[in-house]
Amino acid sequence: MIRRFTWVELLVVIIIIAVSLAILIPVLNSHREAQRRATCINNSRQIGLAFQSYASTFGNAFPPSAKITNAADGTQTVGGMSFLVHVGSFMGIGETVIYFHLGPRGYNADPEDTSNKAVVEAMNTQFSEFICPSGPSRQASSAQPQAGITNYKAMGATTRGSLVMVVDPQATPPYGTMAPINDTLPIHPDGAIFPAIGNLPVAAYLDGLSHTICIIETIDEAASRWTVGKEATLVGMPQASSPTGTTPQPGFNYFVQPGGDYFTWGPNSAVAKAGLRTFLSYDFGPNGADAGKYEDAGFGKTPPAYGPSSMHPGVVICCMGDGSTQAMSKQIDAANLFFLITKSNSDPFCDPGP
Repeated sequence: MIRRFTWVELLVVIIIIAVSLAILIPVLNSHREAQRRATCINNSRQIGLAFQSYASTFGNAFPPSAKITNAADGTQTVGGMSFLVHVGSFMGIGETVIYFHLGPRGYNADPEDTSNKAVVEAMNTQFSEFICPSGPSRQASSAQPQAGITNYKAMGATTRGSLVMVVDPQATPPYGTMAPINDTLPIHPDGAIFPAIGNLPVAAYLDGLSHTICIIETIDEAASRWTVGKEATLVGMPQASSPTGTTPQPGFNYFVQPGGDYFTWGPNSAVAKAGLRTFLSYDFGPNGADAGKYEDAGFGKTPPAYGPSSMHPGVVICCMGDGSTQAMSKQIDAANLFFLITKSNSDPFCDPGP
């Protein structure tokens, strides 16, 4: 006589399987995310090493995030190929695309000239080294994105107000006085890799390369073509005009008001009292509460102002000027982040306390 499972026994087996899956699936997801984060870190590190190779080749200077063009009337515009086009050749990628499709003068081509078939083909060429495997396009579909995009951007400035300095030298910078670097860079924002006429001297990074974030990932893929310079530049904090600001206030003339305490952090810091927060404090995920607020209100008139963010739980991958890579906490104090994304502010880091 064959003994069959009773309904009770079958129910017990089903419960055991369900409990096992409930335990196993999160473990597998965590393992997959760990692998994706490791790949993202490696991508960032490869870009950082390419920066070092570029500097060694071109007179100890980094490439700008985009090219500044001086018009006949004295105004400036942001355009040109991105820094990724310049450093890509040191990664064994990019160079083939640019030279094969655009010729030896490809670096000076207009990356948004859609009438140029070679430019369009280069723009649509995707490299896995420029894509975070945890990014929105990879999470939404296993297929490659249709356009050539990147999740790794140059840290151009702290705020959009500072980044505007490159197109309006008469503008009032939000944090202190923007001193000239040299004759080819008459004025500059406070970020590390910003749009400029020529290369950026490493000697201008007074805080030290190991204390300055040059490259950082972003979840944004709406305006992130890897060849387009102005789409490869971002800021670290929302400007007062940003739709993400709940209580917009004018920025200080200096990050800490004259006579203020540089070693005040958290809710009592000057930046917190000014109502400024980092983009890291927002959820820009496809289903996040802030998903529709990513682009700054001034996006169409000034250099882009989307900020650092990621699909990685709790961290954003960044690359310092010396090529080292860090997984930075999304809960980083706004004051600490400010000094990390500026290149010449003396970096008064301290323990923010509990």
